[in-house]
Amino acid sequence: MNILRKFFRNFGVQSKLVALVLTASLLSLLLTGLLSFSVARHLLAEAGVERLTTLRNARAEAIKEYLEQLSDQVMTLSETRMTIDATKRFTEGFNQLPEINENQKKQLKNYYETDFIPKLKKATTGEPKAATYSPETPGERYLKYHYLAANTGSKSQEISSNAGYQRGAL
Repeated sequence: MNILRKFFRNFGVQSKLVALVLTASLLSLLLTGLLSFSVARHLLAEAGVERLTTLRNARAEAIKEYLEQLSDQVMTLSETRMTIDATKRFTEGFNQLPEINENQKKQLKNYYETDFIPKLKKATTGEPKAATYSPETPGERYLKYHYLAANTGSKSQEISSNAGYQRGAL
């Protein structure tokens, strides 16, 4: 502070007045710049949020319209004669599937107890029971045996043999 007094003591009144005006102008420019920066930053943040909100709402509306369109298509298709006939024939065919033999029933039960339920326990909470998921009708048992239990070993062999093929190809 003492140095500034000595520095300004040698100045005349006119020089001191110019320095004072210059200092006031610089301070006013600095404050105006900081205020403008703060306002611009706030406005840009608001504009960004508004733009994202608009985009979110547009996407939600597009998804809603798409799902409504799919629902309308499903309803229309479900009422066609071809779909009704196919459903009846499928049900009749399903009801005519034969019962599996005792050995196949044991394999199906084993599939649920050793393969299905352990995987289900890893993916869910609680204690799932095989009886809850076991098929009840002959058609269910037939399809689940032939498409799940009987193919479990061959699928894992096929996957491992394909993986070996792919490793060898690389």
